[in-house]
Amino acid sequence: MNELGIRTVMEPTDPGTLAYRDEWTVDGETLTRLVDRVSLAEGPGALAAPLVDPSPFLPATASEYLDVLLGGGAPDDVSVFADGRVPLLVCPVCADLGCGAVSARLVIGQGVVEWRDLGWQVPGDRADEGVEDVPFTPPVHLVFARDAYEALVGRLLLRYRPT
Repeated sequence: MNELGIRTVMEPTDPGTLAYRDEWTVDGETLTRLVDRVSLAEGPGALAAPLVDPSPFLPATASEYLDVLLGGGAPDDVSVFADGRVPLLVCPVCADLGCGAVSARLVIGQGVVEWRDLGWQVPGDRADEGVEDVPFTPPVHLVFARDAYEALVGRLLLRYRPT
């Protein structure tokens, strides 16, 4: 069983300015390191959790995204791809799903939550184009204890939910 966590990362954005962002951890390592063989073809070489609120490019707020991670939201929810996969890591500059994302199939079971079939996903330009979906080789599946997972995501939801 894996352990999901969150780490707040502080980064310089402009001279004298720092930005904070939350990053997923799995078993103590950042999710970005776990999937480090995935990077954007152009632009930034790293990805970040879509916990950017507000984002001018991501149609969902961080709280809507976190609701999806708890099993809320419909397949056509703006926080997920058209095929229902959930973005886990997105472009750190704009958080736009159009740049591509590391996504997973979210499966909530009795006592466990699974992020299955992690892979690189890019939506098509038109709704009828579907997505480009490139699974990792070897396959990456993460399994978390449901109680701990829901407690962590619930705490984050309280942090990001609009007041």
